[in-house]
Amino acid sequence: SSSKVSYTGSGTVELLDPSTQGCGYDNAMYGTYFFAPNQGKFMLSNGEAPECGQCIEVSHGTVKPFKVQYIAPCFNCQDSLFRLSSDAMKKLSGTNDVLSSISDVKVKLVDCDGFT
Repeated sequence: SSSKVSYTGSGTVELLDPSTQGCGYDNAMYGTYFFAPNQGKFMLSNGEAPECGQCIEVSHGTVKPFKVQYIAPCFNCQDSLFRLSSDAMKKLSGTNDVLSSISDVKVKLVDCDGFT
């Protein structure tokens, strides 16, 4: 089989507008932990964008890595890699202020099962 598609990297993350739709999910597999990737910047190792429903693991500083699910593409991401749901942003940064943005967020493409 071909090598598994992967993604590891880091980038800036911003807060996601809660009304964002796109993949047809109202909520993620992990409830309120979800993200919307920047269609132009967030590319996997095979050069393709992630697909709806795929999961990534995010971490920042001393925050233990946790999973979020792709529920919509981000069309207003500008320079950020992706936008995170309010609860995920709060877990990652300690704040979910609407203007909050975190740089150097570490990201890894992972399987969606075994969420903790």
